[in-house]
Amino acid sequence: RWVCALAFARVVAALVVRDIDPEVLGPSEGDCRSPANDIVRENCRPGSPAEEWDINGAGSSLIQGFATKASYAPGETVELKVKTDSRRYRIDVYRLGWYAGFGARKIESLRPTAQLPQLQPPCYTDDDTLLVDCGTWAVSGAWAVPADAVSGMYVARLVMEDPPSYWRTDASETRPSPKFSNWAWDY
Repeated sequence: RWVCALAFARVVAALVVRDIDPEVLGPSEGDCRSPANDIVRENCRPGSPAEEWDINGAGSSLIQGFATKASYAPGETVELKVKTDSRRYRIDVYRLGWYAGFGARKIESLRPTAQLPQLQPPCYTDDDTLLVDCGTWAVSGAWAVPADAVSGMYVARLVMEDPPSYWRTDASETRPSPKFSNWAWDY
């Protein structure tokens, strides 16, 4: 699976902490029994493992995207612009936080609203300033921020689901090569 992540925030800064002793930085059992606020309550919920939501660097060059704004309020719609040749991908939305040291919790999975594959124009680049502007891309999908969304940093992870071109499918009409006349493979 090829992935890329998009970030959209409702706060100025966020800290993602993983692989740290929950006794040191996370909410205590008492905090979770009687949360002081919605953020503590949210961070006491079960998390998703980093292997599910984390990406390395910018992710795959085969699927890239971004949100049209950096900050959203509950009830608003996040518009996502994605460039990929994929005929099938999904958008997984995560909230970053403590979550018992897992670092994030899956909120929702979405499908693109655009017809796939969606062709996007090239990005404008300025070599002098190193500016890259892909604002002319069409909207590929959207996420309605729930009215009860807890303030924090949210990311959208783009996951390509179509198989690589070298995978064989059960519906393949390709017959085995006649070069291999020993169909039983009993050499």
